Amino acid sequence: MLLSLILPVYNVEAYLGRCIESCLNQDLPKSEYEIIVVIDGSPDNSIDVAKRYQEKNKNIKIVTRENGGLSAARNTGLQEASGDYVWFIDSDDAITENSLKGIYEEMTRHSLEVLWLKWHNMNEFQERVPLYDCTLCKEDYSVQNGLDFMCSVMGIYYFAWSFVFKRDFLNQNGFLFKEGLFYEDTEFAYHVLPLVKRIKLYHKDCYTYSIRQGSIAQTISSKKIDDLLSIVNTAKTMDAKYPGLICFRRSASNILVTVLNQSLAIGYKKGIKQVKYILKSFLHHDLSVVGSGPNRLLIKCYNHGGFALMKALSCGFCYIKKVRNYYRNVRLSAIRGGQKLTLVPSYLYDKLLAFFYKGAMKYCGKHVYIRPSSSDFKGLCNLSVGDYTSIPKGSVFYCTEAPLIIGKKVIFGPHPTIITGDHRIDVIGKYIMDSNDKLPENDAAVVIEDDVWTGANVTILKGVTIGRGSVVAAGAVVTKSCPPYSIIAGVPAKVLKMRFTPTEIVEHEKLLR
Repeated sequence: MLLSLILPVYNVEAYLGRCIESCLNQDLPKSEYEIIVVIDGSPDNSIDVAKRYQEKNKNIKIVTRENGGLSAARNTGLQEASGDYVWFIDSDDAITENSLKGIYEEMTRHSLEVLWLKWHNMNEFQERVPLYDCTLCKEDYSVQNGLDFMCSVMGIYYFAWSFVFKRDFLNQNGFLFKEGLFYEDTEFAYHVLPLVKRIKLYHKDCYTYSIRQGSIAQTISSKKIDDLLSIVNTAKTMDAKYPGLICFRRSASNILVTVLNQSLAIGYKKGIKQVKYILKSFLHHDLSVVGSGPNRLLIKCYNHGGFALMKALSCGFCYIKKVRNYYRNVRLSAIRGGQKLTLVPSYLYDKLLAFFYKGAMKYCGKHVYIRPSSSDFKGLCNLSVGDYTSIPKGSVFYCTEAPLIIGKKVIFGPHPTIITGDHRIDVIGKYIMDSNDKLPENDAAVVIEDDVWTGANVTILKGVTIGRGSVVAAGAVVTKSCPPYSIIAGVPAKVLKMRFTPTEIVEHEKLLR
């Protein structure tokens, strides 16, 4: 048996069929892999769903047990597994079609103990949700030992389903998930990965992570907060065991901010006090700036202004989450009821979320208009925006390496795309996505000066400066800089004419002063 797919099941009747089907739609013969469905005392009809699939598929094995939680169900599945490699899959998620053969070949080709997979997020509306900036530190596809991999490649997330493990490696070291603990994935990874001698990142997206209300990851309780604090203490222990490494402190930074947000949301005073204590005794004023945009802003506030400022802003963030959840519920009700949804909740949510995005920018002027919930911003710390500039929904701004500088009173039409870097295409013997060692010329700043107007669906690439007062026609792809007061259009964009004569420019700028 080559692979064992382990599916812990509890109250996922509505999603289990989709998950099992994704595990069946694969490019390995069914005789070469098994699907182990662990019914963890589930009170719904999940077992009936599993049995319907088992009747037609001999590689499905159903195991029932008393409810013991996700960790216990995974451990049961591991004990039942007979494959050379095991993959723990959450039963409300799905894996990518025809992915198993490539995963198996990758692990055997490189003699890996662990393979780390790429994934994407999907919300209740079947819309892709962007990954946080710190999901992946570096796209490095070389084989490394576990500690080096945690520090240089992995970000702050250690989901069990993002790893495929060699079963003998887990069994020989006696690795099991800690039972009775929420967020056991991270605690498990803290202990497992430092002992790994051969691990690498897989170049394909193999997993769909479903973000839905009511799932374990999306609900808050004092027990979950206490478990997160326990994991931070484990990180503290591992940091002392492996001094000088950033990975445990980086992970703990994000978890502590999450604990503060959740504790404030439910009024859990013990959690708030514990965060303050751990910050003083462990991380001090040296939190790693990681996680979502709001979390990054909170960490910056703590590093520069202390716990009181971070706590105050976190209260504001909790209010935003309440508005967001209200809007999500209204939207779901409207979709299920066939009704039209007012745009007011969306607009209010954007107004609140924009406060945190602006704070995470390198510079943000006054009266800047942005719609962050429907846009994709990467590298906010490299983004500068001047006064009165308007950035519409559907904007895609990627400035992870080189800066993006936008002047004042700039108007963007719908769906602008600005990217300050590109991939290497000159490396022989490597796929483009595997060519990670960028040259200096692969990233260059984009500057959009004051009073520029771009039409709809404009794309602006690295190294471009658009002079003040210029107009960019809809659909243009701008690859070269243009002088002030140009009117440009086309693919690639070219200067069609000037807005004013030199004399008129002097008069115009004199009147603007």
